Amino acid sequence: MCSRHEPQQIIYTKDGKNILKFDKFHFQFEVPFAIYADFESVLQKNDNQSDTHVPSGFCAVTTSIFEEHVSK
Repeated sequence: MCSRHEPQQIIYTKDGKNILKFDKFHFQFEVPFAIYADFESVLQKNDNQSDTHVPSGFCAVTTSIFEEHVSK
């Protein structure tokens, strides 16, 4: 699928310009649980000039306001 699209280039903004900022703290509220997950993979070349993502590892961490549900 990648061969159907043009290459992309990341263009960074200049320091101090176009900065996104969160300032509506009054809209935040505490949640009892949050799960943070990360999934890692490596690319494996295929015969048809494509790549396959092969899983190589993962991690999941649970945080909670309840002590018994926090990941150790």
